[in-house]
Amino acid sequence: MSKGEIFIDRDPAVFNYTLNFLREGRVIIPADMFTRELILDDARFYGLKKFTRMLEWAMGLQGYQVIDVMDPICPRHYLAHDK
Repeated sequence: MSKGEIFIDRDPAVFNYTLNFLREGRVIIPADMFTRELILDDARFYGLKKFTRMLEWAMGLQGYQVIDVMDPICPRHYLAHDK
């Protein structure tokens, strides 16, 4: 590894959801509960409290499809403070 690089030893398919959340402050999650659990595990692993809360909320809506979860009160540039 060269200087400044970070090695992340996690499932790349699941990390894609975490990366999208970090980039956009929102994420489209699959309806599949198994995949949601894996994404939630990653959110907890990285200590992403806001992402964890969003996923827990979405998973509580069993039988519903959640397309987008956003915090309308907090502008995107403030989301970095809740990681």
